[in-house]
Amino acid sequence: MWAACLRFIKDNIKEEEYNAWFRDITSLRYENNVLHLFVPSDAFVDLIEENYLGVLAQAIRREFGPE
Repeated sequence: MWAACLRFIKDNIKEEEYNAWFRDITSLRYENNVLHLFVPSDAFVDLIEENYLGVLAQAIRREFGPE
């Protein structure tokens, strides 16, 4: 399901941005309606929250549901 999220994100942002910020993010697990992701650093988290939270949230809702 995370792979489908990544495809959605890739289709909705510039390829350079996807390669820089999303390509190396992996899903660790999904349990109790919580998706746990591995990101290379805290800087990724900050930048994604500031610039890509909308597209990330949309991708996750599409694949995992509204919760």
